[in-house]
Amino acid sequence: MENLINVAKGDQPADLLLRGGRIVNVFTGEVYPANIAIAGEWIAGVGEDYTEGREVLDLKDLFLAPGLINGHLHLESSLLSPGEYARLAL
Repeated sequence: MENLINVAKGDQPADLLLRGGRIVNVFTGEVYPANIAIAGEWIAGVGEDYTEGREVLDLKDLFLAPGLINGHLHLESSLLSPGEYARLAL
């Protein structure tokens, strides 16, 4: 956790920096340039302020989108209880 916080604050470089990507905001429809700083298995920050990483991957304007968010679902079609569906989805 300490590493994650230090990377998020910019006190130390990210373990992996995804540089030069274009973030797709699926809620607003906006697309904007940003870097993504990753610490361990976690995203520590998103933005152009993150510029250093132990490993850097240049995305050359590739699009980045958050994981699939199923905004519409008929739970009964899954034949699962709400608790079981949530467990499997998470």
